[in-house]
Amino acid sequence: MSKHKREKRRAQDAPHPSAKKSFSLPLWETHPFWFTAAVLILLFLALFRFQAPLPPDTVASYSFRPFVDDCVERGVYPLWNPYIFCGMPFFASLSALYVDPVNDVILLLTGALNWIFRFSNLVEVQRAAMMLLNHVLLGFFTFLFLRRRNLSKEASILGCLAMALMPQVIGYSNAGHSTQIASLALTPLILLLVDGLLERRNLLFFCLAGLAAGIQLLRAHVQVCYYTWLMIGAFFLVWAAAEIKAKNAKRVLAGAGLLAGALMAGFLVSAWLNASVFEYSKYSIRGGAGGGVDYQYATAWSFSPGEMATFFIPAFMGFGGDTYWGGMPFTDFPHYFGIAVFLLAVLALALRRDRITLFFGFFAGFALLVSFGSHFPVLYKPMFQFLPFFNKFRAPDMILLLFKFSAACLAALGAQALFDLKADPKSGDGRKAKRTLAVFGAVLGALFLILLFGKGVYLGWARRAGDMAGRAHDGALTDAFKALCLFGFTLGLVLQVAAKKIRPGVFAFWVSAIILLDLLFVNSRIITRARADVASYFQSTSEVEFLKERKEPFRILTVQDRRPPNWYAYHFIQNVSGYHAAKLRAVQETLDAFGMPDDFLFKYLTQVDGRYAWRNPQDVPADRVRAHHAFLKLANVRYVLSPFSLPDSSLKPVLPPDRQGGNAVFEFADALPRVFFPKRTVTATGREAALGYMAGGDFDPAVTAVLEAKPPADIVPSDSNRAEIVKWDIHEIEVRADIRTPSLLVFSEVDYPAGWRAFVDGRETPILRTDWMLRSVFLEPGARSVRMEFKPAVFRAGLWTTLASAGLLLLGAVFAAIRGRGKPGPAAGEPAP
Repeated sequence: MSKHKREKRRAQDAPHPSAKKSFSLPLWETHPFWFTAAVLILLFLALFRFQAPLPPDTVASYSFRPFVDDCVERGVYPLWNPYIFCGMPFFASLSALYVDPVNDVILLLTGALNWIFRFSNLVEVQRAAMMLLNHVLLGFFTFLFLRRRNLSKEASILGCLAMALMPQVIGYSNAGHSTQIASLALTPLILLLVDGLLERRNLLFFCLAGLAAGIQLLRAHVQVCYYTWLMIGAFFLVWAAAEIKAKNAKRVLAGAGLLAGALMAGFLVSAWLNASVFEYSKYSIRGGAGGGVDYQYATAWSFSPGEMATFFIPAFMGFGGDTYWGGMPFTDFPHYFGIAVFLLAVLALALRRDRITLFFGFFAGFALLVSFGSHFPVLYKPMFQFLPFFNKFRAPDMILLLFKFSAACLAALGAQALFDLKADPKSGDGRKAKRTLAVFGAVLGALFLILLFGKGVYLGWARRAGDMAGRAHDGALTDAFKALCLFGFTLGLVLQVAAKKIRPGVFAFWVSAIILLDLLFVNSRIITRARADVASYFQSTSEVEFLKERKEPFRILTVQDRRPPNWYAYHFIQNVSGYHAAKLRAVQETLDAFGMPDDFLFKYLTQVDGRYAWRNPQDVPADRVRAHHAFLKLANVRYVLSPFSLPDSSLKPVLPPDRQGGNAVFEFADALPRVFFPKRTVTATGREAALGYMAGGDFDPAVTAVLEAKPPADIVPSDSNRAEIVKWDIHEIEVRADIRTPSLLVFSEVDYPAGWRAFVDGRETPILRTDWMLRSVFLEPGARSVRMEFKPAVFRAGLWTTLASAGLLLLGAVFAAIRGRGKPGPAAGEPAP
């Protein structure tokens, strides 16, 4: 740290002369960084009560744990998941087992401690430790960043607490969305290192910035990383504008080159994961032929401008769940971030005009407008259409994470502005502060009066909440009264510190108490205290035991099942459906074309007086029945599970539902085996032609195979062709075939050209895309050995790229640190040489 910077911090951290006898905490005065870390650890241990939340949605994510455990036990790194959607990439789709260096350290440490303490549930201990670490890192790195920007430790601790306790952050952790918080935790650190890189322009900051960016990308939430890079871009533009104004164009060019190089190095560090993800995106619903997701799907979670009222009053739109009456589906928490935090952030914009304040003010406004999504198409639509990769994301409100990080930093800057404010109330800054406080209080007061005297108006707004509208109003009124009280306390402290009647440490202590009281109260309503039991949640049922007894490869179709879509994967049962936010496009298109799985039931139903009733058998559309049977055949569906008695003569009841609300099991006798020989082929180019023919009601996959291109030779049907599965594993399938005539062997396995390869008698042969989503190989007569293996080349190339780039950056950082290469150059806020 430079001499100028040390002197400036020492002056800021010195006790206020008017209050020398006030008590102080020795550890806070001498070691503020350690003190902050300790406070954050104790705070989150108390908030989560020494355990990670385990709501049902989180437990549902355990569906693949037995599959992963089995792979690890066999020494196999799972790249392919056969248990949902007829199979899909596992690693490349970010389903599990990606590399996170930060969490991997926790896994190693807790694994070592388990040898000593013998934890009753090591998995839960590891999960709680990783969650705790991510929250602590988010707050601690925010504190470090603010300190680097020359803010006093009193102002920095306010921004740290505000960011760490953001209800959106807590809400994501509570819902089990751990990757968002894991990625977000490194955003302040990356911004700190980018700041250092632009100012110092040396090898140390280059290497550290590249490593941090790469580790964030490895933490597997691409959308949060993308928003972080948008913030870095905005940070650079604001910095560059200031440098150009100071006629330092050479510094701008050097900074641009170093920043681009560091980010590229970060991408190389993450190549093991993100090269596979990028390749997979070409085949998923996030990419593919359309280049991204549908606009309506992408903007489903658009934050409406009216919901900005929740910045003042948490429950103004209903707190979440049944009381929520906003426009975003499945919303369980408000986008509140603390009345004191909001007030201090607004004061920063009113009182400061320095570069960092302007940056956070600009980016907060930009992020807020982006979060509006479909409510502000003049911005969102051009970004969706023209900004690279932006159209692969959904949920515009997620960028509010960066909006709230900006607000937390602005709150710290606002506190610092009050500390630096002249005591004269008639000064220009004093008048600005008073006007800002008055406007802020007026808006909050107006919202309170609406709730107090305009209940009828509010209930009209909240009619979407139905019978819960009254409860939503009561909660909003209670929160409004609390917000007024907290505003009053904060206002008093602001006026006292502005008049220099209390020192910054006292102000920070009491405002921290207000932030803690405010946000802990809100977060306590978000955190799910009821913990679902994994063993009970996935307890085997009569239908599971029945299906496990079947030895031949098969899949199931669940119809109106009450369980989560991926539940059966826990029991190693393969499903044609499932849940994944970025499933393979070809599979989704096939499901949509056939109307599966919902239309499988609804074709038997009709509406009578607004209620569903069973159709007469003669009224069931025959073409839809034939189409659905064709889908069951090609997808190797042997069993259909449903709580309803399905009126289909081709479905034979083989197991009644149990008394615990389980499903009946129906056997589809016409199901095709996992490998089969169609009798002829037809060529259909393009999705509409292929799926239009297949879902039309006249297609039978046992007879006809739909190909994109003609096979090497015409096939000749023969009832004497035989195929036997010798080996079936997640990455390898072996079939022994006795072929009498030129034939097409169809595998009821999803086609994924980026990884699957086929070999006939040891020689590689082309895989033919069949029936839009499956694969097949052409076989000449004779005894044939057919093997398919899944070995994506990009996985291995990415691994070596990650190891090489991370190793070089680590060596560079160590070399620069040893040689003292981080010393030359000005620190943030110092004049350029």
